[in-house]
Parts: sequence; structure tokens; C-alpha cells
Amino acid sequence: MQEFEKNIDDLRNDLFSGKPELVIATIQTIKQTSHYEIIDSLFDLYLTTQKDEIKSAILNLFVDIKDERFVEKLIESLEKPKFIAINKELISICWQTGLDFSNYIDMFITKMFDGTDEIAIECFSVIESSIEHLNDEKKKSIMTFLNEKKIDFEGVKKGLIEEAIYMLA
Repeated sequence: MQEFEKNIDDLRNDLFSGKPELVIATIQTIKQTSHYEIIDSLFDLYLTTQKDEIKSAILNLFVDIKDERFVEKLIESLEKPKFIAINKELISICWQTGLDFSNYIDMFITKMFDGTDEIAIECFSVIESSIEHLNDEKKKSIMTFLNEKKIDFEGVKKGLIEEAIYMLA
């Protein structure tokens, strides 16, 4: 167990080494070995790095994760104020993973209402991919809610709300 913890610490040190080649190699190692314990550090690195190639490597790793536990990690990150600046990217990862976010559909609806048009589009994609996992009662509840709220919006958001209602019907 102690060696495993040392390995995790070494990976974290490599991720935050400031050496782009080492950072990208470490991300590839994590991708191949599935060190799930390091996911939070990857969110932090994505937020703080200025290097596009590192951001891209992290996004690719995240999109490739098919572990249901990752749903909770993404939701936790979306709820943390420090990650507000990367909400659009985090939401995009949600629908790109193909994982089931239907238990959090209400959160994505709220973010669709409150966010920019770009964030609304990403949220819509998560909602769209979650519909198949919803029971009929939940679908009706969401449809009713969206029908009541659509008068409060115009433009892109109103169109997305109307499309969501159509898909839920």
C-alpha cells in the first residue's frame, strides 16, 4: 500500500513539474494504468495550465474514461466554485464520455438556464444523451417544468428548451 501511495505522489509531482513533455508522458501513463485516485489533480492541472497540449491531453483522457465513478467526480467539479471558469469544458466532457448523467439532469437544466449560450448548448447535449435513461414520470415532470420556463427565454436558449421538450415527448 505504501508503494502505491508513493507512486501516486510521484505521478502528482510529475504532473505539476512544469515540464510539458513530462506532464504529457505522465498523463499517458495515467491513461494506461487507470490511477483513478489522481483525477482531482488532473482537474486542478487543467484549470491552472496555460499549455494547450496539456489541456488537450487531459481532455482526451477524461473523454476516454468509461468508469461510472467518474460521473461523481465530474459533478463534484461542476459544483466547485473554483472550476467555474472551465464549466463549459467539464460539461462537454460529460456528454462526450457517454456515461449516464440522468440523475443530475436537473443540475444541467439549471446550468442551461443560467449559463452562456455556449454552456447552454453543452448542457443540452448532456440532457439529450440522458433522456434514454429517464423514466416516463421524470420525463413528464421535466417537460412541464420546461414548458413553464420557456417564456422566460428567447434566442438560443428558447430554441434549446423547445427542442428538449420535443425530445422528451
